[in-house]
Amino acid sequence: MSQRRRFMWRNPKESYIHKITITETTEGGQDIACVDRISNLPVDIIRQFLFRIPPKDIARTSVLSKKWLSIWASLSDIYLENGEIGMLFLRMTVDKRSSWELLGKRWIDFALKNKAKTLHLDIKALNYEKPFRLFSLSGFAFSSAILVVLSIKECEISSSVSFMLPNLRSLFLHTIMTVDGFVFADFIAGCPRIEELVVDYFPEELDIILVPNPNLKYLMVKYDALGGKLQVESKKLESLVFSYLRVEVDEYAFEIASTSTVKNLTLPKVYVLERTLSPFINRFPLLENLVIDGCCLDFFSGGVGIDNYLPRLFISHKNLANFVLKLNTTDSIDEIIIHAPNLKSFEYCGQLTSFPGIWASRQLEFVKLHLRPKVLNTRWYIWVRKILESFAHAKHLCLICQSEQDIIFPDELTETLLPAINNIKNLELQIESSTGSTKKILDGFIWILPGLKTLSLTLGSVSKIIEVLVNSTWLLSSP
Repeated sequence: MSQRRRFMWRNPKESYIHKITITETTEGGQDIACVDRISNLPVDIIRQFLFRIPPKDIARTSVLSKKWLSIWASLSDIYLENGEIGMLFLRMTVDKRSSWELLGKRWIDFALKNKAKTLHLDIKALNYEKPFRLFSLSGFAFSSAILVVLSIKECEISSSVSFMLPNLRSLFLHTIMTVDGFVFADFIAGCPRIEELVVDYFPEELDIILVPNPNLKYLMVKYDALGGKLQVESKKLESLVFSYLRVEVDEYAFEIASTSTVKNLTLPKVYVLERTLSPFINRFPLLENLVIDGCCLDFFSGGVGIDNYLPRLFISHKNLANFVLKLNTTDSIDEIIIHAPNLKSFEYCGQLTSFPGIWASRQLEFVKLHLRPKVLNTRWYIWVRKILESFAHAKHLCLICQSEQDIIFPDELTETLLPAINNIKNLELQIESSTGSTKKILDGFIWILPGLKTLSLTLGSVSKIIEVLVNSTWLLSSP
């Protein structure tokens, strides 16, 4: 039989002045004044109503009007069934004129005392003050032997916040503001078993992020301080994600107790410099998966900097198995040289470039190329032909064309694009917005890829799988 538990606190009494408006009508039946009766109900009456409906329906009343938006979160009487809380998502929008920080901390304390295993905090206030102030956790002690996952979003943390969470496995810190001599190592010293740590923003004044947890396996850091320092004292780290960093060895200090354990490296939105990227990657000898997503390119020659351009990008790693490279639309690289004998998967999104030496990756199984043509001219078709030839040895080749125009090799370029590419057997082609016919596109591929056996074709939202018969006759095998 389920138990009903009562959790209660009392807020300071507030005085309200209620203005009552009466709707009057003319003899013709037209309204002189219209009243939003739901919004005009006194707060005390709304709370009495909420107190009498099922708990699962209380939060739903927040959509009735702006006045009802946050009243449910400030109820003085809370009833819950069963004795424990498995998970609490605390997403509050409250009026700062009330004791919103006290209210939020009591909710947190309530969850911890009732053995919550997962706690997500996202607390905002109505009528924002100027200057803007985040919800402050100052002086709060997170103490629980049960909590396993903790997420804190848009809060202010000071040195007075303490963690005593011996069984915490995952900690997520989103847009955190630090004050009063905050020391990151002291902050998480009470969480010795953390395996997953995400810190997606820290202000520039925090110069050092020291992670002393020996069991850490996954670390994600978004950090704006270019002169900062990251120290990770974990010999079990497997996955590392950096963001908003200038990958310069001489400017950014990076220390890991054992780089030989890292197998997954992701660099989203980083500044990439030709002379420093390869040495940085080579610090991880067992690296298997590399993702460079949305990077910004810088090239320096003779003391002059050129933004959004690199003459070449060189990646050399004997253990690399999966490589994803996605450039911004304004970035360009003349050539991408990949020396990775064990490479099995490669994905590229960017402007025209060449891939000399990629044929040496004989174990390549899957290749996905995002084509973003500005103009489908002769130069672009010549580049596509070179791309097809460079990756012809891959078992599965996928071309995704982000263009409203169809990829149709013009007949007038036949002599320019010869010889044909004979060793591509299977091709996946996706044209995101297409007005062309299937036959027209097929006719444009038959002569350039005479050895093609199967074509998976997607035009807009319509997908087809087409098999070739004899004499370049095509058979639609499935819709």
